[in-house]
Amino acid sequence: MTVHPSYKGYFRNPTVFQDQVVFVCEDDLWQVPLSGGRALRLTSSRGRIFSPSFSPDGRWLACCGRDEGQNDIYLLPATGGPLRRLTFLNTDMRVVGWMPGGDRIIFWSTHQSVHQSADAQLYTVGIEGGVLSKLPYGPAHFIDFAPDNMGIVLGRNAAHNFRWKRYRGGMTGEIWVRANGKKKFVQLRIRGSRLSSQGNPVSPFWMGSRLYFVSDHQGIGNLYSTLPNGSDLLQETFHEESYVRNPATDGQSIVYHAHGDLYSLNPASKVHQVIDVEWRSPRVQLQRKFFYGDEYLENTAIHPEGHSVALTARGALYSMPLWEKAVTQHGRNQG
Repeated sequence: MTVHPSYKGYFRNPTVFQDQVVFVCEDDLWQVPLSGGRALRLTSSRGRIFSPSFSPDGRWLACCGRDEGQNDIYLLPATGGPLRRLTFLNTDMRVVGWMPGGDRIIFWSTHQSVHQSADAQLYTVGIEGGVLSKLPYGPAHFIDFAPDNMGIVLGRNAAHNFRWKRYRGGMTGEIWVRANGKKKFVQLRIRGSRLSSQGNPVSPFWMGSRLYFVSDHQGIGNLYSTLPNGSDLLQETFHEESYVRNPATDGQSIVYHAHGDLYSLNPASKVHQVIDVEWRSPRVQLQRKFFYGDEYLENTAIHPEGHSVALTARGALYSMPLWEKAVTQHGRNQG
């Protein structure tokens, strides 16, 4: 009997709680130990699932899904179970995290935006659904609350920087901080660094008394940390080819993905490693698809002598006789 090797998936959007990591692959949620091991599939959704986030107590997973149409917020037990829809907005949105009490999910949405994602607002919804609440912080894509209620960090224009690498225009990411009991937010300015004028900082979050974020001011998007006043900038990861994407933390460990792999980072020990995922899947989305061609017909033309027809379907050119023989594809075969 031939034993097939483990297939490599494309792993992204991780979230962590203690020794468990949940991530997205094949538009579904999977769970794997933080130390690595065999991945367990948590969902088998009819649509795309993304941006999962563990609740502070590790009991729940919030995520965005399209099971019943466009994007909305769903909830499921962290050990797996049925998806429960919490919102009915059908707009562009992402789960951001949880309120400190752990009873409300934070997400950004464009359902009241004029300029779509550019001025998306932050909202919360309870784990039982119900009425939404808009957070009073204006347009933002990220928000995180410091431990012991010591501060808030906001990310504006800060959805991601890997989609527009080394962007330096008017939509460059901004990080705004309210710390140490102050009443006003102040834009984070990194002291003694080019980051203030040449970086694109995104995905900010607290880790203890420090702020972490992703910036590509040195060419490749890596994780950095600083004190809330912008001093003591430290580079935390050192990728040279692929951007750090979607970092998340439970206050003890940091996880993120880069180039389709999951990584963990222990900020205290500075230990940084790939999470070795043993991933087994039937890869349904890559299996052959059979369908009736008339569902995809675009244009047709009858031969001048009436014995054949030419047609286009799914961007390719074909011809065939009217009653017998096979269809012939013209041009490069698309597989």
